[in-house]
Amino acid sequence: MKANKKVNRALTGAAYSIGTNIEIVDAPGYGPLRNAPDMMKLAAEAAKEIIPEYPMSVSDHIGSGSTDMGDLSAIMPVIHPYCGGGRGKSHGNDYEIVDPVAACVDCAKWQLAMLVLLLKDGGKRACDIKANYKAPFASKEEYLTFIDSLNCAGDRIEYREDGTAVVK
Repeated sequence: MKANKKVNRALTGAAYSIGTNIEIVDAPGYGPLRNAPDMMKLAAEAAKEIIPEYPMSVSDHIGSGSTDMGDLSAIMPVIHPYCGGGRGKSHGNDYEIVDPVAACVDCAKWQLAMLVLLLKDGGKRACDIKANYKAPFASKEEYLTFIDSLNCAGDRIEYREDGTAVVK
C-alpha cells in the first residue's frame, strides 16, 4: 500500500505539474504467498518418507508468479509445493511432462503422505500448525474488507474555477 500511494502521488504530481488530470484505477491482484514454515517442514518430512530417492529442497524463495494461494496464506497456513516431472516454463508453451510417474504418481503419493501426517493422532499436527501460524489477518472477513479498501478509481485532481486545484 505504501508503494502504491507513492506511485499514485508521483503520477498525480506529474499530471498537476503540466496542468492536466489523471485517472487512476487501483485494483488488488493476488496477495503475496507466505508458505507456512511448519507446512514446509511437513512437506519435506513427507517427501523423505514416501519418495526418499527424489531430491527434495525446501526454500522460502519468493517468486514472481501469482496464485490465489497467496490470498489463502493471509488467513491460514498453506504451502504451495512443486514436484518434478515436467520441464519448460510453468504455464508456458514449452512446458511438457517428461516423467509422468514423478509428475503424477509420486506427486499424489507426496500429497497423501502430507495429509496422513496432518491427520494422524486425531489431527494433532494440523491443529498445532494452525495454532502456530501467524496470519496477517485474523479472519476471512477482515482480509476481504482490506482487499475491498484497495479498490479505487477516478480522476485524481479537481481543478476549480478560481484557479486552484485539489488533489484527491
